[in-house]
Order: sequence, then C-alpha cells, then structure tokens
Amino acid sequence: MPVILVGRTVQEGSGAITFAWQGCGIIAVLSARERISVRLKTENGDRLCYIALVDGKPYKRLDVPRGEHTVTIAQGLNPGKYKVEIYRDSEAMFGLSSFLGFVDCEEAEEEGITGPTRLIEVIGDSLSAGYGNLAVEIHPNGAPSPLFPHVAETSSWYYTYGAMTGRAFNSHVCTIARSGWWGLTRGWQGAPRDLIPLIYNRALGPWSDKPAEPSSIPAHVVVINIGSNDWSIGDPGPAYEDAYIEFLRLVRTLNPGARLFLCIGPLPDNLRAEAVMRIQKVAERWEQATGEPVVAVDLGNQELTADGMTPTGASWHPSWVEHRRAAGVLQNFIADVMKWETQLPHGVN
Repeated sequence: MPVILVGRTVQEGSGAITFAWQGCGIIAVLSARERISVRLKTENGDRLCYIALVDGKPYKRLDVPRGEHTVTIAQGLNPGKYKVEIYRDSEAMFGLSSFLGFVDCEEAEEEGITGPTRLIEVIGDSLSAGYGNLAVEIHPNGAPSPLFPHVAETSSWYYTYGAMTGRAFNSHVCTIARSGWWGLTRGWQGAPRDLIPLIYNRALGPWSDKPAEPSSIPAHVVVINIGSNDWSIGDPGPAYEDAYIEFLRLVRTLNPGARLFLCIGPLPDNLRAEAVMRIQKVAERWEQATGEPVVAVDLGNQELTADGMTPTGASWHPSWVEHRRAAGVLQNFIADVMKWETQLPHGVN
C-alpha cells in the first residue's frame, strides 16, 4: 500500500512497518465507503496508544493491547477519499509498534498523499515524552500523592510542548525521549544507567540496536531538552557541559542542516537557575568552538504553589496545560530564528 512514513521506521521483510519513537507513523489516502480500520501489533508491552487524524483533524486516540488487533479509526463515513494519519503517542519504553495495513478501505495513489514538509526532532527525557501529562494530581502540603502510575493511558506525545509546537508550524515532530534515566552525565537520582548518546541513533529505541536511517524529511529544527535528570541530585558541574558538547557533535553529524535549540524546563525554580546557566555556557562554548550559533531556550518555571494545590501531571510532572505554556515559549524562539509563521496563536493547540 502506498504510504508516507514519518520519522524513524523500519520496513520488515514481512511487509510490516515497525516503529517505537513518539511521533513516528503512517500517512495514507484511502478510499472508504463507510469505515476505516487499521491492523496494529503491540510487542514487548501491555498496550500502546496512537493518535489518528482524518483529513487533518484529530479523530481518535487508539488503544492497542498486546498482540495483533484490528482497530476502527472512523465509521459512519460518506463514500469518498480520506487522508488518514496515525502517529505513535506512547513512549518507546512501553513497547514496539507494527503497522500491518489498513482494513475496510482501499488504497489510493501515493501521489495524492500530502503532508507537512518540515520536521522538528525533539530529544529529551520525561519532560519531552509527556510523562503523566494527562493525569491530574494535587499535592497538599507537599504530599507525593502518586495517584496515577506512569502508564501509556496517562501519557501523551500529542499533548507535549514539542508536538504542540509542531502543529503550530505545520511540521512533523519526531520525539526521541525516555523517562527516568536519560541524562548526559547520570539518570534520575544519580542512577548510573544508559545515557542518551548511547542510544540516540537507534531506529527502534530500546528494542533494537539497528541504527536509524535518514528520514525522508530531514530535520529542519532539533530541540534538545536534557538536564532534569542530571540535576535531580544537584548541579552536575562542568562534566555536564563537556558531555553536552560531545553530544552536539553527534547530533550535528546526523542532522547536518538543522538549526539547534538547547532547552531546559519546564522545571521548578529550585532546579532551573543553575541549569539555565549551564545551557547558556554550552551555547557559548559551541559557538566558540565551531563558529555556529545555537539558541539557548529557558522554557520557564513549572508553577508549584506552596500549598501544593496547583494541579500537576503524574508524579509532579508538567500537565498538558503546562506543556501548552512551554510550547508558546518555544514557538516564539523558533518563529524568530527560523522566520516561520505560526498557523495557530502561540501556545494554543
């Protein structure tokens, strides 16, 4: 079936298309009489979620448990051609996706498929992955209140600051992010786990060592937001700057034409000040070493009131509302540097 593949995907010999990173997916134009369904497979996890768009509008969030399943995207349609987009909404850590084909419809010609011609790549940790951003927690007097576990149902790429920013510019967004242990010098609470440079270029995240192949749409913008785990037990010091510079060399090699934006946040103020200073130093050092200016972006303070009654996402993470605010900040920077016009008011998605 003629489709456009978005982001990091692998075409298997069986005809299946596998993917794991958020924002990766499929675009097709389909002829349908009344219904459009899709055959999807979930491996190495209990369930995965996807965002399905029909003719450019979000139509349904698909919930696919372990195994192969046929899922209805739309029904009650009038006979005709429809543009259908399916994007991975769940973090790579939750399992491996396979697209096995559309059902209850017929394929149209590939030349009839259109979509965004821009790509924004987002690299980060739980803040970029949307950890628990659909959950609503309060923390009276600082209580942990772990009401919502970190599961696919309460976490959504579509409502992250990165994806919202992409929609504002009519751009694809592929998010290379992992909650909990992704840092440049250390993971959450200093955990000596794998660091992002070691797996950044994998096509299928933690599920394969296969390197990613060049995307059909090269990245125009790369947003890097790594630091919240490095700072979880205090300032990691100059080692963070050194590791960041080395990682930028890798990112630049894989994205030779992209403009780089170095972000931090949204974070509470007690972590943010030192992190912002380090990011600014990295930007200065990179420009001194290479002559290439990069953009340092402070995504701001995560509002947490003293009484703990300001709602957050799961485990104190930013809610989708906070992501929307951060998206407005990032959109301003990208619009100014790239001279891109926004399709939506800043922060409104």
